[in-house]
Amino acid sequence: MIMVSVDKSHRFEWLPEAKADMLRGIGLSEKAIPLERVLAEHGLDGALWALEAVKGHNSAIRLFACFCAKHVLPLFEKRFPRDPRPRRAIEAAVRFARGLATPEELAAAQHKVLEAIMASNRCQESVVLAAWSAYHASECFTDHYMGRDADREAAHHAATDAICAAVCDAKEQDKKAAENQTSKALYQEFAVFCRQEGIYAAQTVDDAV
Repeated sequence: MIMVSVDKSHRFEWLPEAKADMLRGIGLSEKAIPLERVLAEHGLDGALWALEAVKGHNSAIRLFACFCAKHVLPLFEKRFPRDPRPRRAIEAAVRFARGLATPEELAAAQHKVLEAIMASNRCQESVVLAAWSAYHASECFTDHYMGRDADREAAHHAATDAICAAVCDAKEQDKKAAENQTSKALYQEFAVFCRQEGIYAAQTVDDAV
């Protein structure tokens, strides 16, 4: 069983009271609850926030980030069909999640995506955001100062960038539908992830089993 720790987790040393209050607001308590329930009651964004305190199962969390980035990768590749850097970064992140790539290899792939982002910076925003999603999916460093874990950072930002990329790509009258459609696809994948991994949420580490 994978538990979420709020008050005693090093990941919440930054703004601990605000972060803990936010997580309590999406349903976390001393009694363990399935993360899937958080997803159902508070949506993808709430579940992603709760995910930041999940202990363990880093590989699955990283693979979810890769799913998000791959979902919008065609937006970049349609504009730059000969630029493999975002795809290679996602592939490196998948290998890293499966123990087949080193942190150094992941860092090198992420740096290549940043170069692609800089080169495409004047393109349509959806193209740049799709590349940013790949960049975040290949996040390789834990931010100890901010108390954030690289795998959870990857999942949160890759998902957010993917949704924003889809919205920016849509015509004005279709933006809400694009947001809903992309959010639904990521939501469904996240729900599968929750069931397969058996993730539960709890307020304190004392409840972990």
